Amino acid sequence: MLPPNRLDDGFAQLAFRGRPKRPPPWVSRLVATLSFWGAIALPACYLTLLAVGIDDTPGLLTFLGLVGLHVLALVAGRSHRADAGR
Repeated sequence: MLPPNRLDDGFAQLAFRGRPKRPPPWVSRLVATLSFWGAIALPACYLTLLAVGIDDTPGLLTFLGLVGLHVLALVAGRSHRADAGR
C-alpha cells in the first residue's frame, strides 16, 4: 500500500493546476491569418454549390454548414493585420 501523501500527488495535482497556459503569440496570429483567408475563399464554395444546385436535404445542410463555417472564419479572422509579420 502506498503512503497517503503519494496517493494525492497524481490526480489532485492534475485537477487543480489552475488556469491553462496561453498558447504562444504566433499560434493566435496563425489562426487569425488562416481564418481571414478562409473567409475570403469560402464564397467560391458557395458559387460552386449554387451552380450545382441545392435540391435535397444534404445539399441544404452543406450550404448551411458553409455559412456557419464562414461566420466562424469571419469572427476568428477579424484581428488579422497585413503588417503584423513585418
